[in-house]
Amino acid sequence: MKIFILVLATIIILFLLVDFFFVLLLDRKSINDKKEDETKDKDETINDFIIEKKDYKIPDVNGIFDVDLDDDHFHKMIFINNMESINKLFSKEKLKCECINYYENGIITTYEIKVEDGQLIDDITKLEDKIKEIINTNRIDFIIPFQNNTIGFIVKNEKINDVKFISTFNYLLSKNSKKPLLIPIGKDLVGNYQLLDLLECHNLVIGGDIGSGKSTFLQNIICSLLLKTTPNEVRFVCIDTKGSELYLYDSLDNFIGNCVSDKDKAFSLMEEVIDEIYRRVDIIDNNMDDNIEEYNQEVNDWNKDHLLEEEKKDILNYIVFIIDDFSDLMEYKKIKFEKNLLILGEMGPKVGVHIILSSRKPVGFSNIVKGAYETKISFKVNSDEESFAVLGINKASSLYGIGDMYLLKKDEVEPIRIEAPNITINEVEKVIDNIKDINNK
Repeated sequence: MKIFILVLATIIILFLLVDFFFVLLLDRKSINDKKEDETKDKDETINDFIIEKKDYKIPDVNGIFDVDLDDDHFHKMIFINNMESINKLFSKEKLKCECINYYENGIITTYEIKVEDGQLIDDITKLEDKIKEIINTNRIDFIIPFQNNTIGFIVKNEKINDVKFISTFNYLLSKNSKKPLLIPIGKDLVGNYQLLDLLECHNLVIGGDIGSGKSTFLQNIICSLLLKTTPNEVRFVCIDTKGSELYLYDSLDNFIGNCVSDKDKAFSLMEEVIDEIYRRVDIIDNNMDDNIEEYNQEVNDWNKDHLLEEEKKDILNYIVFIIDDFSDLMEYKKIKFEKNLLILGEMGPKVGVHIILSSRKPVGFSNIVKGAYETKISFKVNSDEESFAVLGINKASSLYGIGDMYLLKKDEVEPIRIEAPNITINEVEKVIDNIKDINNK
């Protein structure tokens, strides 16, 4: 009986061992299959971050964009007549002030009023209903103060004259700036063109409701950089969970792999970028430099002194990592997403990796993550809560939409109101086609 029990126990143990090894083999096969799938996915979405295109050409903007030379004299006369009527009102009310200028930008126009010493501002704002009647509008927003000794008020335009992409981009070119990540972002309330340097602001958060101009602004950023830098200088990585227009750029050398919309692949792509950040940190630290600018300057000096091709070193290009719509990823895996954002935001700028986060559903980050994403842009949002989630203040819900935005720069307290440039999908496609045409000959 004891022998029978011993034999039976031995058979059971052998059976369990065979079963264990069989399961182990299946698990190993599953892991290997998963690795093969991940490698396949990686090959489909990511290429080497650094690329060398010796004969790369940047297209001439004059061959792409139509410059609108229509002065629209009749349209301007409406604003001049409004100013004259407002001044008649001030004179009738015996106020010591004068409407001295107007600034038309996209969806809004700002009227400027010079106020003499001793004139109470309240006496002017009390005329709000009469001014609205003169201009034939149901809303005006006073700006107090506006400029030196002036106040202003904003009116939504009946006819919208877009701030043209080509005009903002030509202004950028006129500055002859060598900054690789300097971009045009539109006009302020007095009609001055505004530029933003991603090197200085490190990273950028963009919020805005559907139809507010957020997606067009992303196209403005991308096309600005495509028309002033080569893939040797700047490349892009894109996640777009909504699968909108960012896929248009997939075939360009300026873009690393294809735009990713699948959430799991998006997290894998984030980890690829993080791996590249760690690789660059090692390179820069081993060279005893503080950042990518110092490292690239030393590499340039080295390459001038070493004529043999095999002795030359690679310049580290800049990577612009766009994530749109980031709220979907936050909802999917919040803890993991915030952890990745913290690494990307804190470590990326030092080594040339700059993050642009965009969302139509603004959500609040933890305070730790907020510290790495201090420069913010908000287009029109639906509520004060959403405005606060983007800017930290309740202003963006009162914007008019279609390019009307607030920019809150890193280390600044008050946001700047700006009208963003408009670039059409047709113009975007022309930029892409021109890049392909001159570089595939």
